[in-house]
Amino acid sequence: MFSDVQISLYPRTGDFVGVDISALDALDPCRDRLRMGTGDISMLLVGRLQGHVTIELTVSANSPAPR
Repeated sequence: MFSDVQISLYPRTGDFVGVDISALDALDPCRDRLRMGTGDISMLLVGRLQGHVTIELTVSANSPAPR
């Protein structure tokens, strides 16, 4: 069974390219098991689902409130 995830990064820093590259580099240990594609504002990861799946998420507390 294959699973996929689409990820969009919106780093609030002048070094946004470095942040994006760092995020992709973090996937190196899994790269041989994933199909990866990138678009203008997101990346798609596709791979086989094995065992439990977890996600680590960081939410910015300083984002402007929606109107």
